[in-house]
Amino acid sequence: MRKLLQLFVPAALLLVAALIMSSSPVAAKSLTVDVAPTLDTFDAMREAAEGAMMPTGPFYIEGQIFDKGTLNADGSIPEGATAIGTFYCWGWTYDGVAGKGVVSQIFAIDGRGEIHAQGIETFDLNRAITGGTAEFVGARGAAHYKYHNLPDSFSFSVTFGLRRH
Repeated sequence: MRKLLQLFVPAALLLVAALIMSSSPVAAKSLTVDVAPTLDTFDAMREAAEGAMMPTGPFYIEGQIFDKGTLNADGSIPEGATAIGTFYCWGWTYDGVAGKGVVSQIFAIDGRGEIHAQGIETFDLNRAITGGTAEFVGARGAAHYKYHNLPDSFSFSVTFGLRRH
């Protein structure tokens, strides 16, 4: 019995350690991309009230994703720039004057997969990374946004602090 316990206990400890390690997040890695929403794709159920920057209620917009540093300082897309993916965003604006709402976003990066983010739409932008596909499957972390030239441009850079669970 003692020999059996001597074999069993170390094996059980190794199994427990492996289970703990598999449920812990892997070290974070960072990815930054530029995003240029296509304003022609913006769709909302209502018109903006007088003095409001956005209509309240549901909305949708999409755009192009570029490598970090591609967009011009004013947020415009340089001639000849090649998109590396598509950005999809939908949500609900609850304060059209301040531009506040809740959003779900998908960053579909060609050949790599999707990163999903959700959170409150304000201009102090930090959102939760809620998952992903392919290379980004199981992703968690925080997405940090920086706008280029607001209010003239709605283009932005986003840095994903990615951890896997």
